[in-house]
Amino acid sequence: MKTKLLLLLVFLLATSISSMAFQEMQDHKVLFEKAKYTMETKADLQEAITLFESLITSYPDEKEYVAKSLLYQGMCYEKLGNQEAVNKYQRLVKNYPGQKQEVALAEERLSILIQVDDKVSITLLEPKFTKIRTPFNIPQWSGSRLSPDGKTLAFSTGGDVWTVPIPGNVDSNLAGEPKKLKGGSDVLGDGLSWSGDGHWIAFSRSYVRGGGSRINFNPEGAYIDVIPSYGGEPKRIPVPQWVTTKGDTQRRLSLSHDGKMVAFDAGGQIYVASVETSDIKQLTNNGGI
Repeated sequence: MKTKLLLLLVFLLATSISSMAFQEMQDHKVLFEKAKYTMETKADLQEAITLFESLITSYPDEKEYVAKSLLYQGMCYEKLGNQEAVNKYQRLVKNYPGQKQEVALAEERLSILIQVDDKVSITLLEPKFTKIRTPFNIPQWSGSRLSPDGKTLAFSTGGDVWTVPIPGNVDSNLAGEPKKLKGGSDVLGDGLSWSGDGHWIAFSRSYVRGGGSRINFNPEGAYIDVIPSYGGEPKRIPVPQWVTTKGDTQRRLSLSHDGKMVAFDAGGQIYVASVETSDIKQLTNNGGI
């Protein structure tokens, strides 16, 4: 009896240590995602810098995440116009050569920064805007999305999906002729998404129009369609009732680069579905959109 009890205590202790080790292993990932969210979504750059620094100092052996944190710190400092950006990039390049992707990005940014009289002048990333006129009105709830290469605009109007070249062939400041995509009918535009390769467009048909401009969620017959960006027969993903009955869903879609997987939210959780098999997997349990 004593031997069994001792073995049980040893097993419980080992399990507890293993669980603690696993939790500690995951903590740096959680901290990184929090810092990244603070930077990209909350746009609180100073707080993001602090969180990334906490990861760097608390988990120095997690080289991949330390390198990523240094890279993001550099980006934050650049946006703030702070010369500390160069120090972060240089530290990343010097100390973490094995993290090739992060090093390449840091070297790219360093090549853009101008050094004059040993003083660093930050070249801020400034967006360039081009106004392109269209010979038609794009509705407010069209879900208009630009293709990954920036040459085609997809939007929904009248329940159909349309694409239009940006700009057209006649004038660099004028859009081209719109084309209605075959297979893209009965669509609510909010949620349109391109695949990264530009070959596919996803949209939801889980909504019906109510009175006036009202849009009602329609869980019966809810599904997601993925069609070729040039038009054609859609690939349909039926969304089962156990997902659709959780509330407002499929208004935010995201296609994988090759168009084979689509992510969406339902009831405050994130799901991913295979376009080929329609298999759906829930990714989050603590909320997400």
